[in-house]
Amino acid sequence: MSVASAQTLAEALPEAELWFWRRDGLVQVCSRDVLMGHARPFEVDLPVTGEAIGSLEVALDRASREHRLLVLGLHGGMAESGELAALCEARGVHFAGAGSAASRLAFDKVAVAQTSLATPPTLTLVFCH
Repeated sequence: MSVASAQTLAEALPEAELWFWRRDGLVQVCSRDVLMGHARPFEVDLPVTGEAIGSLEVALDRASREHRLLVLGLHGGMAESGELAALCEARGVHFAGAGSAASRLAFDKVAVAQTSLATPPTLTLVFCH
């Protein structure tokens, strides 16, 4: 969850309600003032004190019921692998960004290198211990 990305999105979308997906997997409403006042987003977790929405699945179900458009400011893991997009798609939640199939492919750098897409030179490293 990128607090710095969320700050940029909040600045660009001043009317948006802000939801924060915490490290423990729960989603909460986030205060714009708290978010924008967070001076060290790469070092310190965001202190979120707003309404608890629940698990990611509960939040996505709410987004579906309320016909929300999600503008995601997330990085890595489920956010980039296509898993989050697939959860949104399964619930009919509209979101900005690539769909689950494109995200899955883009996340798999080896698979991308094996396509006909023009890519920079690729080096695959395997770590063993």
